[in-house]
Amino acid sequence: MCWQGPNAMKPVDSETSARDTPPAGRCYALYGLRLRSDFPFRSHLVASQGPADLIFTSLPFDRAEREEPGAEGLEPGVYLVGEGEREWLYYPRLFDFLLTPGRIECRWRPPEERSRIERALLGTVLAYWLERRGWLALHAAAVEVEGQGLAFLADNQSGKTTLAISLLQAGYALITDNLLAIEPGGERPLCHAGLPQMRLWPEHGRQLLPGLPPGQANEPDTGKWVIPLTAGLGRLAQGPTPLGRIYLPTRSASADRIRILPLSPAEALRELQGKSFTPTLAEAAGHQARRFQTLARLLHQVPVHRLEYGSGIEQLPRVREALLEDLRQAP
Repeated sequence: MCWQGPNAMKPVDSETSARDTPPAGRCYALYGLRLRSDFPFRSHLVASQGPADLIFTSLPFDRAEREEPGAEGLEPGVYLVGEGEREWLYYPRLFDFLLTPGRIECRWRPPEERSRIERALLGTVLAYWLERRGWLALHAAAVEVEGQGLAFLADNQSGKTTLAISLLQAGYALITDNLLAIEPGGERPLCHAGLPQMRLWPEHGRQLLPGLPPGQANEPDTGKWVIPLTAGLGRLAQGPTPLGRIYLPTRSASADRIRILPLSPAEALRELQGKSFTPTLAEAAGHQARRFQTLARLLHQVPVHRLEYGSGIEQLPRVREALLEDLRQAP
């Protein structure tokens, strides 16, 4: 849910103490950025060094700082307010995020729900921040295979994570499990590594990873396991990876059938738009025309295929071999 209105919220123009304070905390590498923050992240992040591209701060909401819109009349969701270099992502009755070119600030209302702040920041908020700088943020898992990125667009119970784990078990490196950050430009777009962890349903985890110790951490909202790569899953890709293939996984009616079918440009464009991480926010902010051009250019550089295969964990080794054979036959 998105909502825009220049008078709905009134951010102050004066600099706040958070922006006056020199950046502190730890530095992390994710999605091609160096993020500096003192926020106590529970997610598994890669430590980094050097000057920060993005600073994240979290402070309690100051009611005197600006007027709050009538939250009691708003449905749950995220609302976009503002334009240009200063935009607010407003989560009614929970917290706000102020986005500027080099900083994201969270203002939370008591009680401080750190897990929800972190989930919003590392998902919708960061995805929209990347879109603001002209990148693409797709809902997908991706693995580096022989120097190329293979991406699996997300759909309900499509199996993107189990496909990625199958490739990791063959020795390939994870790029991302959920948010795929794509930097356009050049001969081929580049995809950047995200968090060194994977999220999967417990029943799939027990089948795919029987050696995991008991007591895996669960996401509060979904109940999925959150498993770090250091638990024996594999390794994270290093540096940007050229995007080589995009697959749309779908279940086949036949348990033994595996088919890889090219999508028409129109169908591929619809799928990429539909699997964007923040399509409604991008449209509300007026980025849709630019995104359409970027997606169309991507389709000239990267083929998109539908991947049909039968249900069942036992099918994954055969699907993996079909994917690798498809990659070998590519020009």
